[in-house]
Amino acid sequence: MQIIFKKIPSSAIEKEPDRFNTTYHEYAELPEALKALEPERTASDLETILRSKLYSIFVPIIHSLRANPPEHHAYPLSHEDCQLLARIAHVSLSTHDRRVSEVHDVDLELLARRITRGVPGCFDGRRQWFARMDTGSPKNGRGGVGPFTSAREVLESICTSRRAYDYLKQSSSVPGATDVLHFLPWREDISTANEFRMFVPPSGQVRAISEYSTSGKWADMPEEELGLVVRKMLECHEAFREKAKEGNLLPESGYTIDLHCSTDDMGEWVVEALEVNMFGAQNGAGSCLFNWVEDGSWQKMYGLGDDLEVRILDSNT
Repeated sequence: MQIIFKKIPSSAIEKEPDRFNTTYHEYAELPEALKALEPERTASDLETILRSKLYSIFVPIIHSLRANPPEHHAYPLSHEDCQLLARIAHVSLSTHDRRVSEVHDVDLELLARRITRGVPGCFDGRRQWFARMDTGSPKNGRGGVGPFTSAREVLESICTSRRAYDYLKQSSSVPGATDVLHFLPWREDISTANEFRMFVPPSGQVRAISEYSTSGKWADMPEEELGLVVRKMLECHEAFREKAKEGNLLPESGYTIDLHCSTDDMGEWVVEALEVNMFGAQNGAGSCLFNWVEDGSWQKMYGLGDDLEVRILDSNT
């Protein structure tokens, strides 16, 4: 398998932003050839697929692949908790300043106190934490994914995140649906600028990897060095896949896996799996520098062809 690097000019994204990082396509948008590979999804189908990619399912595998597995705490959110947070998020996202409504301030504070008691030793005001929900992360919330020193900060980020609100709204609409808050020690060395998204279709044949952010930091790296990083990514994914097979956890509908690439103290490349997300044009996982329905792009994402295409952003053009 040959590795092909394709540089996407930043000017192309500025000119046609809707061509990149696409999500939630209607079935009618799919090319006929793609419809043969991806059936039409109902709302129930999408909910089932989402629930098969929950963070709590794969985080034990992801952490088992690391030399030093991190500390990990979880707090269950009841259906009523999800409904409460969805209501608060709806109000806060309806205002321009995205402040949590004073009407819900007491409710939010009571939930924050319950969480603090439920994960003893975490929120002591000194330690910093990464936080996300089982269904997704509040990346576009006021506090992002951290660092957080209090449960209240976590909840305010969730309630000001459009992304988190979409997940909460979905959970609130399904009778009995719940969620989980996950807390990991904050790592300064983790950066979206170092992340890549790998697209793994139902066949398991990887033919598409994309730079996750728009930092453009990888464009100037020699292709020989980039090739080494990509091979490390493939090795990391293969190790993950073998572990998932052992537990009969490989999603039949395919998946995307986000990988973090950095160097250790010896200058050696280290690739770590971060999370597993949905796969497919009708789902919510962004296509990054690819496009779920554009000809010449979706074929790679669905594992067609012999070459592996790696897309990186060229911020110089």
